[in-house]
Amino acid sequence: MDEVNAFHPEVKWNINLLPIIPEKFKLKIKKGCKDQVKLIGTLLKECDEVINAGDPDREGQLLIDETLEHLKNKKPVKRVWLNALDDESISKAFMEMKDNKKYIGYKEAAETRSQIDWLVGMNLSRAFTSTYKKNGQSYVSIGRVQTPTLKLIVDNHFEILNFTACKYYTLQIDVGFFMMNDRLPMNYVVSERYSTYVDEEGRLKDKNILNEVIESIKGKNGEVVKCKSQTKTTPQPLGFSLSELQSVANKKYGYGAKQTLQIVQDLYESKLVSYPRTDCQYLPESQYQDSSKIIKSIQSMGLFNGYKEDDNIKSRIWNDKKVTAHHAIIPTQATTDFNKLDDKKRNMYTIIAERYLVQFLKLHEYKEMEIEVKFGDELFKKTVKTDLELGWKRFFKDDNEEEKDGTYKQEFLNLFTATKSCLHDNPVVNEKNSKPPKRYTEGSLIKTMENISSKVADIVLKEEPDKKIAKEKIDKYKKILGETSGIGTEATRADIIEKLKNLKYIELKSKDIYPSEFGISLIQMIEENKTFKKEFGYITNPITTAEMELKLKNIQDTTVKKEEILNAFIEKMKRLSHYEELERTLPGMDNEHKHIESIICDKCGNKMVKKKSKTATFWGCTGFPACKNTKSLQN
Repeated sequence: MDEVNAFHPEVKWNINLLPIIPEKFKLKIKKGCKDQVKLIGTLLKECDEVINAGDPDREGQLLIDETLEHLKNKKPVKRVWLNALDDESISKAFMEMKDNKKYIGYKEAAETRSQIDWLVGMNLSRAFTSTYKKNGQSYVSIGRVQTPTLKLIVDNHFEILNFTACKYYTLQIDVGFFMMNDRLPMNYVVSERYSTYVDEEGRLKDKNILNEVIESIKGKNGEVVKCKSQTKTTPQPLGFSLSELQSVANKKYGYGAKQTLQIVQDLYESKLVSYPRTDCQYLPESQYQDSSKIIKSIQSMGLFNGYKEDDNIKSRIWNDKKVTAHHAIIPTQATTDFNKLDDKKRNMYTIIAERYLVQFLKLHEYKEMEIEVKFGDELFKKTVKTDLELGWKRFFKDDNEEEKDGTYKQEFLNLFTATKSCLHDNPVVNEKNSKPPKRYTEGSLIKTMENISSKVADIVLKEEPDKKIAKEKIDKYKKILGETSGIGTEATRADIIEKLKNLKYIELKSKDIYPSEFGISLIQMIEENKTFKKEFGYITNPITTAEMELKLKNIQDTTVKKEEILNAFIEKMKRLSHYEELERTLPGMDNEHKHIESIICDKCGNKMVKKKSKTATFWGCTGFPACKNTKSLQN
């Protein structure tokens, strides 16, 4: 997309001429690509038919279609959809080529995304930059996806800063039977009669209550009131989408989102793995017949030699109904000298291969017992899981699995079913502290961007005080977004995070993401001013951005016309004609504390950070509760 001055040379940075809405969006050839485009033009004159072999996604479709339109191509065009670059997949794709016109939805979705992003970047970046320049600041970059992503990071930052640890108490006793040494630790369930002593999470705040409970059950025999036992299974984990792979690689190896994409892209271009920019975790059923060849290729490179697949197992990953434009990232039948790959490529290939191999191992099978025991009026509970068949977990560790709290003899556990009367000893009151939210890493941020519907309740409840209205909004947004709509796409999320880093709106400390003071002030400028919030709140709202992704998907599926979505967005941009008037509503940006994240406590020397109460925002000491020093923002 061409720069703004190609549309309106007189505009430059004159905000009185905003919004900039071109009658026609102009394109220009990227620097360094003119010779390549010229060569394509020459070849077009010599051919009878064109095959579009662009990346199998929206952007790949748009890139080729735009090039052909620029060169005024009149030759018939077919589309080859290459999900993998191994010889067999390529051969199959060429046999299934379709008319390029069938992919018009992909092209128009990418084109709409590009034009909306241009409108946001060119208009709002200019408007906000004019505000900051008046206060000695530099260029401000606003983006349809990058700005709500920045808001997620800023919100997370202040949730942690404003967090105050709360003490709470739990009670554990050891339960057993007469004439037996075995004991099962069980946890106290807080009675409803103590409801005034619990916090919002149902945690008991008063230690004395538990001491009273201990006294009330002393010397009493207990009764087993529930012992429900059932056999359950844990399925093999699904294949990798790009987001899932970025999350796992970040957690396991500390690789950034962009870094992971580059590594797996290199493996793809070496024909070792399938197409990486996928949002799908499933495989087409037709590929099941290739599995033995892929496994043989993996093992021929010296990997997983002790592994033996079970020919009778076909996991849930094989599901045609759930395969989108691209299937999950898997190894191909191609091989290489594995030792010649660098460490990062070996690590990446290994975790992709491992995720593929688990699909041919048995389910993990376990027995789950839910046990409830009463001593007097007090209830104690425990859920015990016992492995029956490790299955795929025998070979591959589940990184998300909770730590087991112990193993118990089955003969002992069976007594909870057969025997009603029991005893207890060793009561222990544990003092615990509530934990602050975790800071985003690149891996966890990618997952949040992908599954933004999981954040709907948090986002709505912060902005809507009326619980009834909030619930209606939450239900509405969750219905619109479903379970899959997110911020950005598999292909763009890594670039968004990278851009925020390059702009210095965020920074990494170890693997944790922190917003910069400038990044914080940019979000606060919109969020803390009612007029700006009303006019531009959509640009920081992750839900609005996710809704747009859903609309782009509808354009891709040709269920909605491109013009309908684009024209609606242009109407929002037209409000910028009143920007100077809106700008006057902003508080003084030269306030010395506007961009300050923390100050030093004059009583204990710890940091003081901005905290919010129901009525005001103030400086609070991080040494709380030992230091209760506070200051007003003005001071």
